[in-house]
Amino acid sequence: MKWVKPEIDSGQVRALARLHNIDLLTASILTRRGFTDSERIAYFLEEDERFLRNPFLFPQMEAAVERVLAAAEEEEKVLVFGDRDTDGITATVLMLETLRMAGLQAEWRVPLGNEDYGLNPEVLKAHAAEDFTLVITVDCGISNYDEIELANSLGMDVLIFDHHVPRENQIPNALAIVNPRMPDTYPFTGLCGVAVVSKFQWALTLAQTDIYGEEFCLILAEQAGAASSDKEDEQLVIRAL
Repeated sequence: MKWVKPEIDSGQVRALARLHNIDLLTASILTRRGFTDSERIAYFLEEDERFLRNPFLFPQMEAAVERVLAAAEEEEKVLVFGDRDTDGITATVLMLETLRMAGLQAEWRVPLGNEDYGLNPEVLKAHAAEDFTLVITVDCGISNYDEIELANSLGMDVLIFDHHVPRENQIPNALAIVNPRMPDTYPFTGLCGVAVVSKFQWALTLAQTDIYGEEFCLILAEQAGAASSDKEDEQLVIRAL
């Protein structure tokens, strides 16, 4: 195999390296990947809290957080169901750690062997028989309409944390769906599965602090679009968090 690299302007690479205080190799990689706008490069490189968006911009994030907190209080059993690819495994691990740190009894499952992608009806039945009352999907679930109806019929609530595109006019009957690809939801659609879970982790952490009630009005105002164009509103919310 022969790697074919696009031609780049060496002068532009040197200018980017000086402007952003990065080495020439990094500057050349960014240029080849189409990063030539200074603001976009800053977004990619800088560890700046102004680029972090409020997790409660997901319209159903609050419902998901409240359900998990209720599960912790009632000592419910929770099943985390993910996928077996890298995104799915990391999302499963992060969700499992988040729930256990919050005091929940949580187990995990991903498709095994020749099992299909997504929720497995037999797994749901087996866990319902063991008194599991909450199912959380990560990196899957948005296309599991029948399986989620089954879970509901077995007395289990379902929370979906996914990033795949939902089918038009076919939304699963889950208690809450946190997915940047849902209509009228999070402003950045490019989040992967584990990134969606990380937003939930942030939201759940906030919900367990004393400032949750105090600052929630600010969060809701930002979500509703009472926003300035210079991102001051995001900074206020982040500092509140």
